[in-house]
Amino acid sequence: MVAKSPPISLFMNKISISVPFITQRQFNGSLPLYGSFSIPLTRILLSSFCYLGVASALYSIYYWGTRASVSLYVKFKSLFNAKKYLDSESLISQIEFGVSNQASEPAGGRAYAVIYGASTLAGSAFAHFLAEKGFNLILIERDLQPLNDLENSLKELMNTLSAGGKSQ
Repeated sequence: MVAKSPPISLFMNKISISVPFITQRQFNGSLPLYGSFSIPLTRILLSSFCYLGVASALYSIYYWGTRASVSLYVKFKSLFNAKKYLDSESLISQIEFGVSNQASEPAGGRAYAVIYGASTLAGSAFAHFLAEKGFNLILIERDLQPLNDLENSLKELMNTLSAGGKSQ
């Protein structure tokens, strides 16, 4: 059976910890006008480690909690921003993009749009949105396969729009 040292009280005597017996180390000294004193170093070290552990745990909870909340905030913000552009009843999606009859009018009578990162969810949705509005698209993507997939889906969209008319 392992001998236990006297319990260490923490947090204003609300928590008591018993640890296996450790040789008590003490600092003995004396001061003028005060006399001799003794400080139990083992007790101070163990309680310091306990407080340090609690502080580390609380800091970790705070750190990861704030990182998670910022991440969720950004995700929800982008979700709601995308929703206002993709919702068929929103004012932004009902805007008719007109092309002026100036001398600087592009060839073919339609404006051009450049989409960088076209195969991402936002880029793909924006490409489909602008294709429905009649824009010429210049799509930029790092990988060729997602760009080809997007090109095929846009061609399919344009074929359905030219065959059946716009569905707005």
